Amino acid sequence: MTVTTTRGWAESAACRGLDPEIFMATRGDLLKIREAKKICDTCEVMFKCREYSLHLAQNYDTYGVFGGWSRNERINHLRTIGLHVRRWGGTEPATNSGSGNRGGGHGTATAVRRHKSLGEELCAECQAGDDRRRNLVALSRRRQAVRKRQEAKNERTDHLSANVAGDA
Repeated sequence: MTVTTTRGWAESAACRGLDPEIFMATRGDLLKIREAKKICDTCEVMFKCREYSLHLAQNYDTYGVFGGWSRNERINHLRTIGLHVRRWGGTEPATNSGSGNRGGGHGTATAVRRHKSLGEELCAECQAGDDRRRNLVALSRRRQAVRKRQEAKNERTDHLSANVAGDA
């Protein structure tokens, strides 16, 4: 996607001069989203604004309505066309690990699955957590194998002891 970073087109935007808060809807604020989209629908540069917002969404976690699309619509579109989506709560190395993240902060199995589902490389915190989890699983399997060998050895010993006792 080629995007010009100059925004001369914004001079012609229908939102120019309006309160920017109209377009900064938070999750679930459907009334505000609808109001913003109505303004975007009348805008002659809506598609340029949308293209710009898609570019921003690849580098920043952008909230609000841009070019007639909400944050979720931008994320869904970028995923559909196979592009990276920047989300502070899921794909950035977070300084607030665990707070505000659905299902676990960075370093957890949930965050690792989230990175992988988005086709991203793991951040350092998630990589370390995944390595720890893999090491624990491997250790658990080794211990289980040792227990099984010990049980098998004990069974053979018991069987031999029974045979020796039966011969006497």
